[in-house]
Amino acid sequence: MKSINYRRGSARRAAASIDSVLARAIALAIFSLGGAGCVAESDEACDAHQVYKAGGTILEYAVCVCDESQGYVFDEPSGHGCKRCTEGQTIVAGKCVSPVVDAGADQDGSSASEPTGVGEYCDTTADCAAFDATYCAVAKHTCLVEKCAAGEHTCSSSSTCCDYSALKAGFSLCLPPDQLNGDACPMGGMKVEP
Repeated sequence: MKSINYRRGSARRAAASIDSVLARAIALAIFSLGGAGCVAESDEACDAHQVYKAGGTILEYAVCVCDESQGYVFDEPSGHGCKRCTEGQTIVAGKCVSPVVDAGADQDGSSASEPTGVGEYCDTTADCAAFDATYCAVAKHTCLVEKCAAGEHTCSSSSTCCDYSALKAGFSLCLPPDQLNGDACPMGGMKVEP
């Protein structure tokens, strides 16, 4: 009899464990929505500079999101609320993007344009996907241009191409002056001359 009771107890513990995992998964899903907005029941629950977005299915919650039509995006550095893009910026993939000024343009305006997204805030490489600067330097929270050593991408006029293929095959980054060690690439990278 003792073993039967033990098995029943094990089944209960297993069911409770499954319920706990399911509850955590649901909480994580709701929390991940919180990065871009908050769960809401009506537009009256939204904060200033937010709009109500109704959910389409049972798994999609109604949320308040930053009003991009008025120039507001989620304030990633603070982790909450909305911030207004500055004058002249546009919104790309939910982020404020500054226009690129082509420092190397000829007087007639002809030249290759500077890469987009350099220096934009990121937490993952996915945050940089909408830009030419597709690599996220997570430690610095900044988007950088990659694959410059092979000529696949071109660095901005103020950046230096650093080849790290000795560490990882085909890996190179355009680094701004503040990330260089004097005039040399950090961490053993080889400077690639244009």
